[in-house]
Amino acid sequence: MSYLLHLDASGRRAASTSRAASGRQAKQLAADLGLEIRYRDLSQGLPFVTETMIEGYFTPDEQRTDEQRTALKTSDELVAELMDASALVIGMPIYNFSIPASFKAWADLVARVGVTVIYNEEGRPVGQVPDMPTKISVASGGTAIGSKRDFATPWITTYLNYIGIKDIRFLPAVES
Repeated sequence: MSYLLHLDASGRRAASTSRAASGRQAKQLAADLGLEIRYRDLSQGLPFVTETMIEGYFTPDEQRTDEQRTALKTSDELVAELMDASALVIGMPIYNFSIPASFKAWADLVARVGVTVIYNEEGRPVGQVPDMPTKISVASGGTAIGSKRDFATPWITTYLNYIGIKDIRFLPAVES
């Protein structure tokens, strides 16, 4: 099943400018592409990468322990969810000049060598996530998108390119 994956990273709920803007973007893009929306609120908590997870990442599936399989369950779910998506919308506040920890946790769980990225013969990364239209609604407060103090949008671009997503558009999140 193809769908638009909508991620929100703001710790705020009702008063979140990035959530409101990404919600509008997701509805519009889903309608334009004829897709259903699958929503994930990253602020509800994701595990951080652990030693057991790292060991599991580098252990062939058939050789993984039950403990490694359990540790990788959320990562496997997030990877499958992204790989099956046809479009991506992210609500992203800038916290302290960068991304929220909730989004970094998601990114760390999704970046999997041999799964979402492989390295070619020259040692260069080749993203395995299918490229898809990606809109990122950025609520930046006093940090202007693209300014010298904006470490979030360059990081997100580098990360998404690394896993294979190149069709990225940043949109300033505004209240409506």
